[in-house]
Amino acid sequence: MPNDSCGRVELVLGLQVTRLSRQAAESRHHHNPAPRLNTVLTLGKTCRMSEDNEIWNPNIGSKTSILVLDRDVWLEILLHFDDPRDILCLRMVSKWLQLITLEMGVWNRFLRTQCAVNYVPSCTFPFSDMDRHQLERVTTRPYRMIHKLLSPDPMCIMETVLRLYSVPTSEDSADETILDISVIAGGRYVVTASSAQKVVVWDLGLSSALEGGPESSPQALAVIDAPERLFSIYTIMLRVLPTKDSSSYRVVLGVDTHDTNDWK
Repeated sequence: MPNDSCGRVELVLGLQVTRLSRQAAESRHHHNPAPRLNTVLTLGKTCRMSEDNEIWNPNIGSKTSILVLDRDVWLEILLHFDDPRDILCLRMVSKWLQLITLEMGVWNRFLRTQCAVNYVPSCTFPFSDMDRHQLERVTTRPYRMIHKLLSPDPMCIMETVLRLYSVPTSEDSADETILDISVIAGGRYVVTASSAQKVVVWDLGLSSALEGGPESSPQALAVIDAPERLFSIYTIMLRVLPTKDSSSYRVVLGVDTHDTNDWK
C-alpha cells in the first residue's frame, strides 16, 4: 500500500499511461483497444496498489491488474519522468514496479539529463562503466543534500564528507602559488591560474565526482602559458563558461586593472 507521498506520482502516472498505451495498442494492431484504455483510466489519486500488483478503484468497486501494461511500456513511461524522486516514490508502490525502477537505462538517462541541464561535461562520468547503484546515487545526490540542509530537526546528525585537497602546482616550480581557482560543475575538473604564468586544467579523478575523495594524484589535462606581463601587473581572475551546446567549456582569463575594475 503506498503512502500519501505517492499520490502525486499516481496522478501523473495515470495521465501518461493513457497516452502511451494508446500508441502501443495502435502499433500492435489491436482490434479493440478500448478495454485496455478503460483499464488504464482507472488510475488516479484515489487508487491504491496491493502487493499482487492490483489497483483498487473505489469508483467501480473492483480491482484491476496493472500487468495489462507491458514492461516496455512502463520503461517508456519512466523515461518521461522529469524528477528522479518520482521514480523512488513509484518504487514503493509494488514489488513489480520496484524491479522496473532498478533498470540501468532509467538512471543512465536521468544522469545524462542532469549533466545537460547543469552544464556538467559528459566526460565527467563513464556512463557505460557505472553500475546501477552508482548511477542512482550520483543522480539523487543533489536532492539528498538539499533534504539534509532543509531538515526541520536542528538535532539531525548529517553525514559529513571531508575532502582534503592539495592545490596542484607544477613539479618544476617549488615557489609557485595559485592566484585563482575554478571548479567545473560536477566536481571532477579544476582550472587553476598560477604565479608561473600558467593556466592548467586538472582532472581530480572519477572518485571525486562519485562523492568520494580525490584520487592519489590529479592529472594535468592541459597547460596554457599566459603572457607574463599580465601576471606581473594585474590581478588574475578565472572564469569557466560552458558553450551553448554544453559539449565543452571556455576558460576565460581576466585581469583587474585596480583603477577601474574593468576586465581586459
